[in-house]
Amino acid sequence: MFLLVFLLAFILVFPFFEQFRIGDILLVVIMTGLLISAVYNVSENSREVAITLLLLIPTALTSWANFFIPSRWVFLVQIVSVIIFLVYTQGIILRRVMQTRHVTENEIFSAVSVYIMIGLAYAFVYQFVELVIPGSFLFGSVGRSFSSFMFFSFETLATVGFGDITVITPLARSVAILEMITGVMYLAIFIGVLVNAHYRFRDESWDEESGAKTEEKGHGLFRSGGPVSLIIIAVLVNVASAITIISLKIPLYFDTWGTSLAVIHSGFPAGAIAGIVSNLIMAFTVKTPIAAIWSADGVLIAAMTWGFWRKGWIDLRYPTRIITTGLLSGAASAIFVIVMTTALSLTPYSGTLVVSRFLTDVTGNPLLGNLTEQFAVELVDKTLSLFLAVVTAFLIFGTPGPVQKTPK
Repeated sequence: MFLLVFLLAFILVFPFFEQFRIGDILLVVIMTGLLISAVYNVSENSREVAITLLLLIPTALTSWANFFIPSRWVFLVQIVSVIIFLVYTQGIILRRVMQTRHVTENEIFSAVSVYIMIGLAYAFVYQFVELVIPGSFLFGSVGRSFSSFMFFSFETLATVGFGDITVITPLARSVAILEMITGVMYLAIFIGVLVNAHYRFRDESWDEESGAKTEEKGHGLFRSGGPVSLIIIAVLVNVASAITIISLKIPLYFDTWGTSLAVIHSGFPAGAIAGIVSNLIMAFTVKTPIAAIWSADGVLIAAMTWGFWRKGWIDLRYPTRIITTGLLSGAASAIFVIVMTTALSLTPYSGTLVVSRFLTDVTGNPLLGNLTEQFAVELVDKTLSLFLAVVTAFLIFGTPGPVQKTPK
């Protein structure tokens, strides 16, 4: 709680006094409180405390030294020290929360604190990039201050992108892309881990109170909170991944790996619902309402994933079978999309037109180029999405593949 208070003070209080001398004092005081509360937060492990203290010393010294004796080099060292300290501390907190089996207020505070620390760490990175490579950012009407970097960092972390600050240099753009990916993956996976831990503890507590022996839950949709929470997580990762891909202008879709993840954990119904809801959200937000028809494609991917999962093909111990499954799913999806696009005279997805133009130039035939593009994009997209779903399922749930059947 104390860590979260100092982090919020950094965001809500410091910007109002930044332009005054008292702002420098306030920054040092808040930073010192943040460092001390972070050390307290990792105090359960002596080794982690020792490392945190080692990182705290140069951070505190340079913060106070730069206040009394301003120096460019001391300032650069201070920024680097703060970045390393924040990254290490949030890594410790993140690992501890992911290992929890009972979600309490502390875990909620920690989850929010880590998210804010990610935004602050990237803000310091942007400031460092601007100091090392002047002109990396175009600030427009806003001033060149740390609060501006902090504001840009959090709007990038949340993939909002108001456009008031423009990224100019390749290095700054690369850092911004990394932050967008970090924000999407954090909300999709880490918060999902907390939700699953909550429902798992609730189910185990119910078993103990009823005197029943705790057994492995099946794949029924409403037998526990797990499948329901997985549907929510799957929808979040589908939508967030799709928006990120659109923002980065990558000629893929990447909007089905959450569907496959839900199928692997909770069966076909969970995956189908996730696929339908994801496409409906996309249709009525960043796309046109007619795009709701692609909900049927989400059901198709859920069915393909479920069928191959039951056959034992989706297994990390047999990567060639996963590739085959991804290619077959991509081919089926490509055929479905081509049929629906032709039958309903739909406009092709603009995000993959660059691939279509390239293949049209190569083949010299627009129709052949469009058909080839649809298959090429779908094959790559569905294979990569399936691999990501399987790896995520292994990292979260600990199973490389089906346990009820040995692959032939």
